[in-house]
Formats: sequence, C-alpha cells, structure tokens
Amino acid sequence: MFPKHFTPPSHTAFEALQRFSLVMEWLYNRPINWDRSTWQPRTTPRQKLTTWCFLSLIVPSFAIYAVFILLQQLVSYQKDPDVSIVMGIFIIFGSSGYTVASSAILTETLKLDELCVMLKFLRKFEAHSTQPSDLFGLFLHGLILAVIMPPLTCCTLPILAPKMNPTYLLFRNVSLISHNCKIILRSLIIFVSTLHACSELLGFAIIATNVTLTLNGCLKVGKIGDTHAKFVTCSQIISSFRRYRQLQIFNSIVNQVMSYILPVGMSLTFLCMVLMGYFLIKMTHLVPHTITFCVGSVLATLFCLAVAILPKMADVSVNSANFVRYWKLQRTSRYLSRQLKSFKCLRLDSGQFGYLKKASGAEVLSQFLYFVMSLVIMI
Repeated sequence: MFPKHFTPPSHTAFEALQRFSLVMEWLYNRPINWDRSTWQPRTTPRQKLTTWCFLSLIVPSFAIYAVFILLQQLVSYQKDPDVSIVMGIFIIFGSSGYTVASSAILTETLKLDELCVMLKFLRKFEAHSTQPSDLFGLFLHGLILAVIMPPLTCCTLPILAPKMNPTYLLFRNVSLISHNCKIILRSLIIFVSTLHACSELLGFAIIATNVTLTLNGCLKVGKIGDTHAKFVTCSQIISSFRRYRQLQIFNSIVNQVMSYILPVGMSLTFLCMVLMGYFLIKMTHLVPHTITFCVGSVLATLFCLAVAILPKMADVSVNSANFVRYWKLQRTSRYLSRQLKSFKCLRLDSGQFGYLKKASGAEVLSQFLYFVMSLVIMI
C-alpha cells in the first residue's frame, strides 16, 4: 500500500549533477570530483586517472578511425563492398559522437582549472537561483540512466547484425582470431568506448543545463525591487550590482570552457539528428529492434535538449538586458549610474563569432524537419 500523502524526493537540476557525479565516480575517477561534505569541486590527482586516461585515448582513436573510413570511401574510386549504406550511417553516428566526446575530453585536459572554477561559481550561485524540482530536474535525472542504455544496446550490434557495425572492418581479415572471439572483442570495444563517450557527453549536457538555469535564475532574483515593492534600500542595490559583476566573471569563464564543445557539439548533433530522423523513417526494417529503440531514444533526448535548453540559453542575454534596463529606470546615485553603464550584456557564445539568440530553438526545429524531409524524398 502506498501512503496517502506521498512526497517524491527532491529532483532539482543541481541534484542531478550531484547524483551523476556519484554514479560516474563509482565507475572510475574523473579529472574533477566533489567533496561529499561541502559539495565543492576539486581536481583529482593524476595518479588516480589511469582508467580515465586510457578510455580517453580510445575515444579519439575511434573518432579518427571513423573519419578515416568515411574519407576513404568518399575519395577512393573502388568502394569497399562491405561498407553498406546502413554501416555508413552508423560510421557517421560514431564519428560525430566520438568527435564531440573528444572535444569534451580536450576541454577537461586543457581547461581543467577553468572548469573547476566554473563549477565552484555554479555551486555558489546555485543557492541564489532557487531551482525548483520541476521537469528540467526530472529530465536531467533521466540522463543519468541514459548513460548505460546506448552502450548496452550498441554492443548487441556485432551479435545481431555482424556486418552492419563499424568495428566489423577491424578484424575481418585476421585469421588468428576465431569468429566468436571477434564478436566478443567487437562488443567489448563498442561497450567501453560508448560508455566513456556517453558519460562525457551527458556530463557536459547536465553541466551546461545547470549553468543556463543558474544564470537565468540569478538574473531574475537580481531584480529585487519589482513592481510589488515600494522601497529598495541602497544595500540591496549594491548587493544586486555586486552579484551581476560576479555573474560577468562567471559568464566569461563559461564561454572559455564551452568554446570547444559547444560549437562542435551543436553542429554535429544537428547532423546526427537529421540522419536519425531519416534512419527511423526509411531503414528500421533493416536493423534489429534494439538498435531502432536506441536510435529513437537518443533522437528524442537530443530533440528535448534542443527544444527545451536552447531557448533557455538564449534567455540569458534577454534577462541580462532586462536586468540592466530595469535598474536604469530606477532612481540611483550618480556613482551607481556610472557603474551601471559599465555593465556588459551576458550571453552564451556558440563559437568565436556568434552567440545563441531567441530564435535558435525554432531555427533548429525548422531546419531539422526540412533536411529530414529532403533526405527522405531524395534518397
């Protein structure tokens, strides 16, 4: 019997990051771990990162291997008869996913200090943003379970459809290894590499979502004197301005950390979404049902991230502009007015030459439908 007044456990976005870190640290140590008592991020000694470094070498190696196979088939006059259209699509999926995961690994390697500082700022501002236990937090908790699903389903591909998986090209001409050993080795390679790639990708997705929600939450809280308040004290104004200065520093660090993974991830994720849509419409009868379920689940997850998170990321610049505009309309001293003029608009850069705008989510949806329908009609 269930209790009459059942209260579900708290599931905020930051708690999803905490629980994701607990699960990943249970598997193997990562470059950044969390102190259990204070939940402050700290770097892991290099002596404890042997497993992570080994797996981080496998993922870029397979990304290079997949890109090499694609270029070889595009450039060579005589095509490989074992590379079918289905295998070609799987190779594109693998090269795109492993490339984005490699950019995340590169970020953790070259920008480890910036990433640690960013997580410390995130931990500090998380208390001010008042994150509720809403659908965002529940969705991010679902990503924790999604880490294990693609590796488990993809490793069945060498067993159910041996000539469709990209690793079939690795050992096909090796006669010293038996057929069963080849299948076991291919499944093991796919499981290990996909598990590490998924942990990197979903980890950065949870971090990026937390950063976005925290920035928007702090900018909304910063407008203390709303229409319902009659008086705003000077200490409240100074505290709000000081917090905005801290948010400027936080925003610049976020853009530095995400300078690799965000542009690469957005472009290659869009490519994979288009191919997944075409795959689910035209090729589901050629592959096992487990692979169809995995592709459909990944497409639904990516679609939810694009539709739900991209507008929130674009709202950062909108809320920042509203924050500055709001305080310009208030009666403040000349010193505070000069300080207000020096405030820069916060925004999340999507690369070196652009940033996310309000219409980014709608553009992704329209372009996704356009390219999927174009592929279905042409091929």
